[in-house]
Amino acid sequence: MKIKLNTGWLMIATILTYEVAFPQLGTGNEPSREIGARATALAGALASEAADASCMYWNPAALVGLDKASVLSDYYRSSAEPLWNESLSAVFRPTNDDGFGLGLSLGIARLDNQSTQSDLYPLQYSADFAYARVITSYTSIGVRAGLQYGHNEKSHMLAGSAAVGLFYFPSPEISYGIVYSGLGTGISYVLSQQSVVLAQEQLPQALQIGVSMRFPALNESRSLVISLANEKIITESGLLYEGGIEIFLLRGLALRIGYMTGLGISEMRYGFGLIGDKLMVDYAITPAVQTSRLHQVSVSMAF
Repeated sequence: MKIKLNTGWLMIATILTYEVAFPQLGTGNEPSREIGARATALAGALASEAADASCMYWNPAALVGLDKASVLSDYYRSSAEPLWNESLSAVFRPTNDDGFGLGLSLGIARLDNQSTQSDLYPLQYSADFAYARVITSYTSIGVRAGLQYGHNEKSHMLAGSAAVGLFYFPSPEISYGIVYSGLGTGISYVLSQQSVVLAQEQLPQALQIGVSMRFPALNESRSLVISLANEKIITESGLLYEGGIEIFLLRGLALRIGYMTGLGISEMRYGFGLIGDKLMVDYAITPAVQTSRLHQVSVSMAF
């Protein structure tokens, strides 16, 4: 990972996700979870990582750690919940010390597979803006703000959320991150008596602290990445522990495994990546029983 980047790097990330983070479409959770197959395979321990476009959502301060412009397309499908989301995100580096990100998305849910009522298919439009700024040679701060607009034929709702982050990268071998998310409100969608009720609700605020270690430092010869994080949901007792390991077995092939436990959750994540000079294909699966089982594929092109 380079500490300083050339002026004018442009990174466009196209993210197609099938949202499952929201019970009954939405409990107000922010759209920062399960974006990017690599992030999913590493169990979401991404507060200290700046590997691809998903860092805009996991820790906005990590935007300054990206060393290449890239395009990312991601497909996310749940086996249990009939929800999907399409989004387009862009990040621009006007100077060595600044990074900007913009994301737009459209989500649709089918809450009753047996019904043809159009009001049972709510839409949600989301827009996210992220900014990061280097404040010392090895430290950056960042913020992400988002707006969500949900509606069907009978009602509509507007909500706003934000997250702030700190990213510390003293060397290419190790980096640290801290993120406070869940500021603001979200939209919930509840199926009630053959209609969908939209409501605004307070987001669960959370603090995540993480560390990532890379061996060796150079991407071309890297053989191992270890990413760990602890997450505290402010309204819950206890912690959520997240960790992932990425092993480069052969040139161009990375295997990944992640695990999260705590707060009534205990599940494994698996995945792999096919890595070329400019093209990378990632796959992740969560064979969970406590949450929705999901398959996810990402394709990334670097420039």
